[in-house]
Amino acid sequence: MASDMKTCVRCLQSVGSMTTDEGLLCLLSQADGRLVEKVFEKDQLRSQRRVASDPREDTSAAYIVTEHQAFIVYIGESNQLQCSAFVRRREKWKPVALKGLGDVVVHPTSRVSGTPTPNGAVVFYQDTDGAICTVRYIEETNSWEKGMPVSTNARIGTPICTFASDKAVVVSVVNEDGDVCCHVRDFGIGEWTETIIPNSRGEEPVTNILVTQDMESGRLEAFVLGKAEVVKIGEDGNRVTLGSVSSSTGVFEPASAAESALRIFRRLFEGYEHTVVYHHIVVHNYETPYYGSSGYVYYGPWDRAQKVNISERCGHYFVDPWC
Repeated sequence: MASDMKTCVRCLQSVGSMTTDEGLLCLLSQADGRLVEKVFEKDQLRSQRRVASDPREDTSAAYIVTEHQAFIVYIGESNQLQCSAFVRRREKWKPVALKGLGDVVVHPTSRVSGTPTPNGAVVFYQDTDGAICTVRYIEETNSWEKGMPVSTNARIGTPICTFASDKAVVVSVVNEDGDVCCHVRDFGIGEWTETIIPNSRGEEPVTNILVTQDMESGRLEAFVLGKAEVVKIGEDGNRVTLGSVSSSTGVFEPASAAESALRIFRRLFEGYEHTVVYHHIVVHNYETPYYGSSGYVYYGPWDRAQKVNISERCGHYFVDPWC
């Protein structure tokens, strides 16, 4: 289980991340002034590709994978949104224009995050005034347009995390008080609602966040990367330290391997089922499923767990590694 937690931290530490349909982990990083994609099968590096040669030094990046397109949106040297598209027949990334948009200038410390939506995709960034703004990709017309800003008092340079279902999009930031603040926009109603994760204000400055939602209960929880630790905070304010991060090497040390488990839920985009695996701390006992290998979970106490096929115990789920 330590390896699963390690993967979670690798995603938090990366410029951007995603998994492929084959379960490969794709991580973005910067090297020699370039934005680079590395593709892993478990811990083994399978390939790497140059994504862009002009990223801002401390850019973040958003993978956008729709039914017909794959993009990486990042911040360029001139603090403008830039985009690379994946050319499948050549297995490489190439720069493309954000068709329909002019120059989109961002704050010098802005981060960027994006997610597919039922009609395409949405990307969030922080503008020169510090507002959280959006650009939308319309797949039907293969074009981009500016969207409405999100009303929030985000701190300058906040991490941004977003995901979507068939019903809503969720974007999370760190506000000026240091709290993890989640904004949900219902596609049907078209309005934003705000939820502040209680007890999410820590002593360490927040480096990155991942926020997830249980699709049955609707409850949110945040995974927060600080300078020296990784914590999980539930919507009820329950705060658990998952482990520490070495300041010199960046290596993650789990608080307890036996406490690692996972939560599985569905995200639907245009009728396509995406099952995402998230880490979960077992508070009371170990009678909770935890990830073993693709398609399986293990039930029971840590030392007497039984291997169970996901489809037998949890319905028709298709398990991917952490993304």
